[in-house]
Amino acid sequence: SIVVLCGLIFVGVVAASHIEDAIVHRSAAATALYMDSFVERHVQELATSTTLSAENREALEKLLAPSAIGRPIVSFRIWRGDTIVFSNRRELIGKSFPPADARNRAWQGSIGAVFSNLDEDDNVDERALKLPLLEIYAPVHQAGTGKIIAIAETYEAAIELRDEVRAAQLFCWILIAGIAAAVVYFLLSLARRGSRERGVLREE
Repeated sequence: SIVVLCGLIFVGVVAASHIEDAIVHRSAAATALYMDSFVERHVQELATSTTLSAENREALEKLLAPSAIGRPIVSFRIWRGDTIVFSNRRELIGKSFPPADARNRAWQGSIGAVFSNLDEDDNVDERALKLPLLEIYAPVHQAGTGKIIAIAETYEAAIELRDEVRAAQLFCWILIAGIAAAVVYFLLSLARRGSRERGVLREE
């Protein structure tokens, strides 16, 4: 019974982690699709330049506004290398920051999404919100070549998403607890039956 319980607890931990990853990446995929469909054309000059024109910056401000994207975006940035070339926080534009694992993976073509711990130097304003935030990194490609020329980073208020993850994980744990209880009951029933049979044999 102890071995079975330990095994089911391990399964529960793994399953809960996979549930969070699946829900988070589903949300991130929608944001990445938006970047590909609407944002990409306004950053094409980054293939040959380190800055964006005033016209494209204005277009990005409109496209990445929460009312336009239909998502609770609280912060966004466009990265070229480790330098921010566009952000809704204008004081960050032109600043460089140390490499981050999530950005590095995005430069390799992967869409990254995590519940942010906001421990980077460029997240002072986001920390002040004291909200659960989903941090999403999406590669932005050069038209016609598929080459990654920039990384779009967004922070979304994730109260509902966090609640969805917790509800799914709770259901998972309830299901596993039910299975564990049924297996342990079955094993104890076998043990009791075996004890009775041994008692009968001794009496005979």
